[in-house]
Amino acid sequence: MNITDEDKQARLLGEAAMNLILKRQKVSVDSLIQELNLQATDVKDPDRELLINDTCRWLRDYKRPGASSSTRFRTSQELEQSNVSDAQLIVISSNTSKSETEF
Repeated sequence: MNITDEDKQARLLGEAAMNLILKRQKVSVDSLIQELNLQATDVKDPDRELLINDTCRWLRDYKRPGASSSTRFRTSQELEQSNVSDAQLIVISSNTSKSETEF
């Protein structure tokens, strides 16, 4: 079975959300970013650190006004290969609008 970067990101977000829930803290985009930043301070694997950084970037993009709920996760490597800047969103579909960033 091939695990994609999107699968790894989903698992990472799930871990961060569960950590927040177990601490009885609010789960929001901001709290997820904070939790991921805490995890990044203890990480020893450079690939996991890159995934955490990419996931935080994706969350910040998701939080930006006008972002679609279907904004696709892109790794730093994919962004470099496609010459897409960090400031640009890659949107698969704009059928769904997001009114708030809390879960």
